[in-house]
Amino acid sequence: MFQKLSAPTLKALFVRELEGMILAGELTIGQKLPPERELAERMQISRSVVNDGILEMARKGFLEIVPRKGTYVADFHKNGTLEILVSIMSYNGGQLSRDEIRSILELRVVLMQFALERA
Repeated sequence: MFQKLSAPTLKALFVRELEGMILAGELTIGQKLPPERELAERMQISRSVVNDGILEMARKGFLEIVPRKGTYVADFHKNGTLEILVSIMSYNGGQLSRDEIRSILELRVVLMQFALERA
């Protein structure tokens, strides 16, 4: 009858916020993010939460970490992953723009070609 309630972790909230900023165009491809310490202070969360969130977003393909240089917004349209596709589809209540749909279809074509080459 009643289901277990669970609240998202601070890391999940941080990742969701940053993904939303990227997908909304507030953070643009190639843009350098502020240092982790500054992000933690601005968002009033611990630096370890910021670090873990950035690592997760880099693994997904939203961010690129360049040692000794900084963290940059990656070109997720070109180098999209399934997790990026899920994030795009769930962003803004699941409403996709024409550019996002085109990007998804381009990703599909690339994946189909890869699958055919492997077969």
